[in-house]
Amino acid sequence: MKKVIKNFAVDIRLLICLLYLEILFQIHIFHELSFDLIYPFLFGCSWIMFLLLIIHLLGGKCGKILSAFFLLLMILIFLIQMIYYDKFKVFTSIFSVFHGTGQVLGFGSEITDSILKNLSLIVLCLLPLFVYSIVLVKCELKRIHFKEGCIRALSALGFYLAGFLCLLIPHAGMETTLDIYLDNRPSVMVMKRFGVMTSFRLQIRDMIIRFDGGIDKKTVKAYNSHTYDEDELNQMAIDFSSLIANEADPAIKDMHQYFANQPATAKNEYTGMFKDYNLIMITAEAFSDYAIDEKLTPTLYKMKTEGFDFKNFYNPLFEVSTSDGEYVNVMGLYPKPGVWSFSRSYGHELPFVLARQYQKMGIETFAYHNHYYDYYDRDQTHTYIWKNYKGLGNGLDVKDTWPESDLEMIQKTSDEYMQLDRFHTYFMSVSGHMNYTWIGNTMSSKNYDAVADLNMSELSKGYLAAQIELDKAMEQLLKDLERYDHLDDTLIVIAADHYPYGLEKENIEELSGRKIEDDFDLYKSALIIYAPSMEKTIGVDTICSSIDILPTVSNLLGLEYDSRLLMGTDVFSNQMPLVVLADGSFMNGEVKYDAQKGSAVFLDKRISEARLKSLYEKAAKKLEMSALILDKDYYRSLHLK
Repeated sequence: MKKVIKNFAVDIRLLICLLYLEILFQIHIFHELSFDLIYPFLFGCSWIMFLLLIIHLLGGKCGKILSAFFLLLMILIFLIQMIYYDKFKVFTSIFSVFHGTGQVLGFGSEITDSILKNLSLIVLCLLPLFVYSIVLVKCELKRIHFKEGCIRALSALGFYLAGFLCLLIPHAGMETTLDIYLDNRPSVMVMKRFGVMTSFRLQIRDMIIRFDGGIDKKTVKAYNSHTYDEDELNQMAIDFSSLIANEADPAIKDMHQYFANQPATAKNEYTGMFKDYNLIMITAEAFSDYAIDEKLTPTLYKMKTEGFDFKNFYNPLFEVSTSDGEYVNVMGLYPKPGVWSFSRSYGHELPFVLARQYQKMGIETFAYHNHYYDYYDRDQTHTYIWKNYKGLGNGLDVKDTWPESDLEMIQKTSDEYMQLDRFHTYFMSVSGHMNYTWIGNTMSSKNYDAVADLNMSELSKGYLAAQIELDKAMEQLLKDLERYDHLDDTLIVIAADHYPYGLEKENIEELSGRKIEDDFDLYKSALIIYAPSMEKTIGVDTICSSIDILPTVSNLLGLEYDSRLLMGTDVFSNQMPLVVLADGSFMNGEVKYDAQKGSAVFLDKRISEARLKSLYEKAAKKLEMSALILDKDYYRSLHLK
């Protein structure tokens, strides 16, 4: 009996360590403690009791070593998530940790900087290991017998059942705690509600089991009630009835039903405005509206103020930051949490991607990235989509600095595609990447003189200096277009991959000149759609986001696409775009809904609860359908020509 009590004393100490780490995590990341702490505690205890069963079955030195190793591993998981969030403002997934470890090491200086800034946090996290190790040294961990093993197994089951029952407790917001637990939700929602260890377990679950889910058959009403003939719609002749009748996969069959019931957007006065134009599209690293200045970045200023001037454009941040930002811009779909969505799309049918649209017309497509060519598996995805792809280490001969120069990338590539009559070219830039320090950022130090006299913080000046390199690149791009006589037949689209999370909130407020109230304010950004042939500026007040880029540009180019099958909306159409964040928060011209707080702010007049719920369901369905399109390679099942 004494041995049993001693063994359980070790278990209790490990459970206390878990609770300590979860409390530390919640305070450090979310700056609050709430009743929700019951979930990480109960589910975490279940997880630990199961592992302790294995440890006690071994007993002796082997059990002690395994016990200490498990605690160390648990501490490392907490530290990785907290330090990663401090740096990138998102949580990392198991897939990213194991798949991208070698590539992450390329940011050695940034990792070192993060560790040095979080030394006190590291000490606080390691403290339980020292205390627990002292306990282990003093105690004798003997093997348990069948009866004691059963007690531990039943304890693990009891904690889990208690946690699961607590999922039924009502919670603020439109999404129940049970929904968040069972479905593949964004990591920030799971982390806040369930903590680190349960999130870790749920990620493992979702890597093993794919939750296809059922698709409801609700029809989403169009923004207005006008009806259109089929030739007035951005809609393809897809026989959904036949597809449904002949589909064996129930999930794909439900998807056919869902998309068949979606309203297509109407063609409008801007349809085909740039028909037969060449297209240059740029995903600009950490670009934002406050990087545009008449004196510091005159070319970007010209492109924004003489093209389409988007006044309410948002650029949400997703889990895999830059790669997910590219994915949204290029695919017109939301990324799936827990994986590298762009990488996973390799080999899929991608009929609406702009490169595919140009290739269908027999036009050459090109892509360039001025950092390592294989980062985020771009050596596969970008070669697959654009055919002609070059990056650092794979044919793009730019100087290997950190970060590399966008200007040099333009200078080294224009001759390759501008000599053609028709082309589509894509750039993934890197000059605007953090850290924005004079020693650690080559582009910031290169353009230091342009910002040296500004009355603002050094970090803010460093950011602007880095973005000046993008402006120089755009100045060179326009000169090259003029040299090759392509000024009058080329459309340029520039959007960021994510907001500048390398800046602190006070720096963003300093640069933007506005108080940052919530994530929507944080993600407010700039979209540039500009053709040198445009005769006047076209102001766009519509609230929209990066998910709307693909359908909007497809409509402007007069391309054939089916608006029902994309998650975004042509901003000039008859439908109101819906800005959806990674955690399920959403905004349109009527309301801002915060999914984490479960609260709504009405922008014009108070809308009904039924309308709010329908918007919530629409936002959630867009995230769900995007994940299913990726998982199922759904577009292939449509057999589009």
